[in-house]
Amino acid sequence: MNDIWWRDRAVCVGKDPTLWEIPHGHGKVNRTQSRRHTARIEKAKAYCRSCPVIAECLIEAMKIDSMMLKVHGSGKQLTSETIMAGLTPRERKKLRQST
Repeated sequence: MNDIWWRDRAVCVGKDPTLWEIPHGHGKVNRTQSRRHTARIEKAKAYCRSCPVIAECLIEAMKIDSMMLKVHGSGKQLTSETIMAGLTPRERKKLRQST
């Protein structure tokens, strides 16, 4: 069995993939835009929390982040600005550092 068998069971399948993208400039916008960005991020996280394959997604997210760190170096920001397994890139970074 390949290691991506779980993807077809993910809650995000068939949904707009841009929902999981972190808006560029998040945190550097006016309050109204910031509220919209935050609401969108929370909606994506809510989908993830209800997903039956969230654990498999987290493993995949950590693999992707690890590969990106090897390519771009630990001092650079990850280029994958997506929510995976209900976590933002910054939250996954904290998780990596705590383990």
